[in-house]
Amino acid sequence: MSYTLVNPYCSLAQLKDELKRGQSDTSVDDELNEAIVNASRWVDRHMGRDFFFHDQTVTALTFDQFSSKVFGSMVILDWPILTLTEVLVGTTAQTLNTNFCVQGDAPHENRILQRLLSTDTSFLSLSTGRPNEWVLSRPDAILSIKGTFGYVQATSAAIPTGIPSHISHATRLVAAAFSGHNRKQVVAAGGGHEDSFPDGETKVDFIDRSIPRIVYRMLGRQVAKF
Repeated sequence: MSYTLVNPYCSLAQLKDELKRGQSDTSVDDELNEAIVNASRWVDRHMGRDFFFHDQTVTALTFDQFSSKVFGSMVILDWPILTLTEVLVGTTAQTLNTNFCVQGDAPHENRILQRLLSTDTSFLSLSTGRPNEWVLSRPDAILSIKGTFGYVQATSAAIPTGIPSHISHATRLVAAAFSGHNRKQVVAAGGGHEDSFPDGETKVDFIDRSIPRIVYRMLGRQVAKF
């Protein structure tokens, strides 16, 4: 039974290229596919967010005053916004470009909901009196958002369209380490003297399971988990 890819960030062909393995060699495809999925989830954990498609058109994303995503008049979502079908504060509908706008450049992409100044005083901040604050409290003024988020995928087995290139590249390198098939070659020191290695050879192959340091430079510091 073949191993099914779920929300991968690089392809089997890309991983084979990284491992310098022939594309026609299918003998360990299941192992490589599993390494891709494990590496993709490793990247998610490192970044503190994921990079695949989320359909929240039925089940809304919800935020209250305790949410770490709410910053005064802004809400910074985990994913880019593809579509918005409903935004409510309590039971009051919020209208795009009237009550709020969507903004954000990389690394936040179009992930920021910014409440606009308006004459609507229903949710005035008690502390500032400013009508542009997201004033949220349990249980009567929860912000709920419905729509689609993340990156478009034809199926869950497909690489999400438009994910940042460094995410795909990092996944490829991590998957190579996880695969158990990442062979490295060490050349003997001192010009390749015969006594450099026990077998008298000047080079030796070994399996490298370590994640390259370049991955951490590409992804940045790991998000703290509490």
